[in-house]
Parts: sequence; C-alpha cells; structure tokens
Amino acid sequence: MTVSALQAGLMRGLADLFSLCVPTWCVLCGTPDSPVCVECRTRIRPDPMVRMLPVGPNQRLPVVVAGTYAEELRAVILAYKDGGRADTVGALVPLLAHSLAVVLSQTSQRGGEPGILCVPIPSTTRGERERGFRHVDVLLARALRSLARAHPAHPAHRESQPRLGRVLRNQAAARRSDQVGLGQGGRRRNLRNTLTAAPSVFGRHIIIVDDVVTSGATLQEANRALVLRGARVIAAVALANTAKHHRS
Repeated sequence: MTVSALQAGLMRGLADLFSLCVPTWCVLCGTPDSPVCVECRTRIRPDPMVRMLPVGPNQRLPVVVAGTYAEELRAVILAYKDGGRADTVGALVPLLAHSLAVVLSQTSQRGGEPGILCVPIPSTTRGERERGFRHVDVLLARALRSLARAHPAHPAHRESQPRLGRVLRNQAAARRSDQVGLGQGGRRRNLRNTLTAAPSVFGRHIIIVDDVVTSGATLQEANRALVLRGARVIAAVALANTAKHHRS
C-alpha cells in the first residue's frame, strides 16, 4: 500500500470517528452524516448569470453570480453564513469556483505577469466576531485551491495564477449600521467611504468577491476604494444575486 493510500485511509477513519462524536445532517433535507447530501447538492448546481453594475459615468462592472438567492441556495448560504454551519462550505465552493472560472476564461494573462488578485469583501468587525471566521475569505481560499487542482499551472507560470488578496479594510466597521432593510440609496449612503485598499494594489488586475449581491452598493464601494489606489477592477463574482439580472 502506498503512502498516499495510507493517508487517504487515515483521513476516512478520522472522518468516520468525527461523525460519531459530532453528528451532522444535511441542512436541506436532514439526511445524517452530510452537511449537504449528494441529492441536495444537485439542486444548487451553478446556473451562472451576469449583471452589469454601474460604477461610474458610462462605466459598468460585470458581476458573475452562480445563481439566484432563493430556495435551496439561499438556505445553504444562510446556514454557512449565519446558521453556525461552517461545514456547508464544501457545497458552496464549486459554485464560486465556477463563477471565477467564467471570468478567468475571458481574461488573458501572459506568463510571468503578476497574477490576478481575487479580493474578498471584508466582514464587519461584528460579523467576524459573531461567526468566528471570515466567511468570504474561507470560501474564496477553497475555491482558488479547487481551480488550481483542476487547472494546474506550469511551474514557470505559477506567478500568474490568481491569488487571494486581503487588501480591503473596513474603515468604519464599528459605526456602520446593518444593511438589512435598507433601500438602494440607503445602502450606498451606509457604505460610503467605509472601505480602503492597500497601496500594493496599484497596477494590479482585481476580481472582487462577495457572497450575495443585493443592490450592488458593497461592490461599488469596493470598486471605488480599489480604483482610488490605482487598481484595475476587471469583474466581480458572487454566489448569488437577489436583484434583476441578465443571463450569460
């Protein structure tokens, strides 16, 4: 038996032991021993769509989302984000990876160029404290690893691989009110000048990453902060969209 086979067997054994000690169940149908069972995963497959978001005079940012924020997809996102079920992230990774792949397939990168930075929208201080982790960062990191496994780069071109870049910061997270219940104008006013970008983004190509797009105000604020630092934002991606959209 090879070392890799031994490691795989050990991991399966640990997973079985963990399931005995910490029982889990599908958040959609209640089937035991799976955060989102195989059958339910077929109900949240990627159904990509594109929304063109205004970000300036005669400027539109393409936003690629994996599906509509409703029914099963909404339930899994809520379980992951606010329901204490971080274990459901594995069911969401393929959706975000698919949206990223759509954007990357239309972006030309030459070997040796700095890779595209995939920039997660930062959690508020309150949100991170309540969840205990940065939910978009975790999801994005796993989606990028999934893409790297599916499309491994030649060693000479590894620097051009897309990477996670935690370059946005909340300047006013402590005094920012909750977005829930606010209209489009209220969301924009609530977020105005709340994000700042690191100087290191100057000249870099950026994909902004979020979980759910509602009015688009968060993406607009992130775009403003990044462009102000000299970055080129080429697109945004998200798991789901709640507003009207155009299919790709």
